[in-house]
Amino acid sequence: MNGSAKRKQFEPVEAAEAVESGCQAPRFFFALSAASAFQRLDWLFGDSGCRITANVQMRPGPPPHELCAARTLALPARCHDSESTVVHFLVKTLLLALTLALGIARLPAATDPSAAWRAADDARVAAMVSADPAQLAAAFSDDLLYVHSNGKPDTKTSFSEALTSGKSKYNSVTYEQRDFREVAPGLVLMNGRCRVRLGRTAPFTELNLSFLAAYRFEKGAWRFLAWQSAKLPDPAAPAARP
Repeated sequence: MNGSAKRKQFEPVEAAEAVESGCQAPRFFFALSAASAFQRLDWLFGDSGCRITANVQMRPGPPPHELCAARTLALPARCHDSESTVVHFLVKTLLLALTLALGIARLPAATDPSAAWRAADDARVAAMVSADPAQLAAAFSDDLLYVHSNGKPDTKTSFSEALTSGKSKYNSVTYEQRDFREVAPGLVLMNGRCRVRLGRTAPFTELNLSFLAAYRFEKGAWRFLAWQSAKLPDPAAPAARP
């Protein structure tokens, strides 16, 4: 191409006519520049029920900044009230956008996963205190390893039997600290401090414990997998005033 040759610009010279089902569409004005010789635009607006086919013929013309802004393109509208239909469509679009924005803003915060872990642990403590076989079976994992503060280990079977027979009687478990963290998908560690009251009748045995426990997600529920505790000394009594 000759270096002095100017780059050709293209402009629409024929405005499209609306192909509608017995209705007349209003004309709106726009300017268009394109590099193709022929362009076909098919627009369909469901609200108006009118299908618009726009054929735009292109030919070389002046630069884009010299294009006349008054180029016509037929847009769809309702048969008997075309202008109000276009306005109605724009209003509905705006209202839909606002509704979606407000809905997103009002979405609740993501559920705290630790709530499910605390609920599972609360259910496990309740099962141990009640010594109900069905509750124990639901709370304990089949792979449970429960190591008492004196070093004695128990499995799900042996610990459940000790609880249901009354050999081991848990009256209450009071947490002073209880923290959770998910160390792998479906595996949660729990650690902290608690006070445990044991015994069928008074005087009860009071244990001040530090513990590490684990829960595993099994068959759609968090189940008690492991426990290891150690005795802590009771807090020193305050010194008597002279």
